[in-house]
Amino acid sequence: MSDETTPATTPDPGAAAPTPRRLAGKTRKRKSVPPILPGVEEAEDTVRDGVGETA
Repeated sequence: MSDETTPATTPDPGAAAPTPRRLAGKTRKRKSVPPILPGVEEAEDTVRDGVGETA
């Protein structure tokens, strides 16, 4: 039983780490997408002006 618990614990934490990480990434991207969309429009105008002057 002890042997089975040791190997079973190793994959448990390993699989749990990628699971929460993927969830956090999806939640962060989803939240950033809506606020970035409107900000991108304004940023494009500013970037275009800046790019034109830099070019």
